[in-house]
Formats: sequence, C-alpha cells, structure tokens
Amino acid sequence: PAQVIQQAGNYIVHVDIAENTTRTPPGTNTQDFTNYVKALHNIGYSGPIVMECRWENLMKQATSSWNYLSSVLTQVYRAK
Repeated sequence: PAQVIQQAGNYIVHVDIAENTTRTPPGTNTQDFTNYVKALHNIGYSGPIVMECRWENLMKQATSSWNYLSSVLTQVYRAK
C-alpha cells in the first residue's frame, strides 16, 4: 500500500513495479498506480522505477505499459 511507501521514506532507493495480483505490466489490468506514484513523489523519490513483471508478449505490452506509467508519472510529478 501507498502508506508503506510513506513510512519507508528515504530508505527507498529502487522501485520495482507490476500489477499487484498477477505481476503483469502496469496498465495491463485494472490496478491504478496513481496513489503509489503520489507516495513516491511525497517522499521525494527520484530514483529508477523498473517494470519487473511477467511479460506475456514484450513487444505488444511494452509500449502500452510505458505509455500508461509515463502518463501517471507526468500527472503526479507535474501536478500543482
């Protein structure tokens, strides 16, 4: 949960991300990553976010997953 990110704070130096229940790429199912990204932003995280997930078809899923995660990051980090 996002609360765990808030509690861990500056101890977080690397983030792996995937859909919660199936470990599929972000944006593949219905999980919303906005709260997680907001929590990372709130603690001042600026390190890497790695998609460590189960790719069924890398070529097909990579672009849509990248686009989804990029839109969430842009929404959160550019919000006023």
